[in-house]
Amino acid sequence: MRRLFWIVLVLSSLGAIGIGANLAKAQVRTVGVSLGDLFKYTVTFDLSSTDPNVTIPPYFVSLNDTEWMSTSIIDVSNPPARASVTVQMTMHFKNGTETVQVGITDLESGIGNMTNWVVAANLNPNDAVYTEGMYSTWFINETIVRTYPSGTRNTNHFNTSTESNMTGFYQYYSQNFYWDKSTGIMVEMSFSQTTQTNVSQTIMSGMITMSESSVWIVPEFPTWISIQLILIVLTITIAAKKKIIPNTNSATRWIPETQVKPQ
Repeated sequence: MRRLFWIVLVLSSLGAIGIGANLAKAQVRTVGVSLGDLFKYTVTFDLSSTDPNVTIPPYFVSLNDTEWMSTSIIDVSNPPARASVTVQMTMHFKNGTETVQVGITDLESGIGNMTNWVVAANLNPNDAVYTEGMYSTWFINETIVRTYPSGTRNTNHFNTSTESNMTGFYQYYSQNFYWDKSTGIMVEMSFSQTTQTNVSQTIMSGMITMSESSVWIVPEFPTWISIQLILIVLTITIAAKKKIIPNTNSATRWIPETQVKPQ
């Protein structure tokens, strides 16, 4: 369970900037995901350092050990009740073990142990990620198109960064979130942390990216193109098995090849 705790910490606390109280404008929050929706993610982590004795901080260890993770929606609550989503998260580690935990996120305050995994549906640029508490100071930067294995999606992007600069120590942390606009589910999160001291520099980065989804499947071709291709293939197949010969009435008729007499 502690591994999942650190994952959620990376997704939320590290990127938090300040604490705002009711600074976001009032917005009606609605849930975009549905009961039974399933999402799967790949996880990557990289570390480079000039310090040969550097160790991975505990809040990054779980990311480094994780092969993939999945979230399934097991409960939703929409207005007039407070909008919230309950998620079951499975983390599959590189050693073959797994952990499973259930968590809830309030889509108005962000309160819960699955903060930032899901936000309200159909947010727009300058809308607050959450409308209450510390995340009311987070505003959607832009809505952009991004491509994932499940297809091209309109995504809401938010970037946050913090910087510490003291004598002999400098650290910069940047984090990017991408949520699918229509559902509010997180489709991608990336972060990078650079730490510089008088004797070394360490860079750690990671990414969580959606690899599968039960919600949307984008066909390789539009439906009407697929239908045309099927008709073309059927026509070619029939033509390969039959010959067209004229009859005495100058009308075209199909005669199986086995019935055509040699000239």
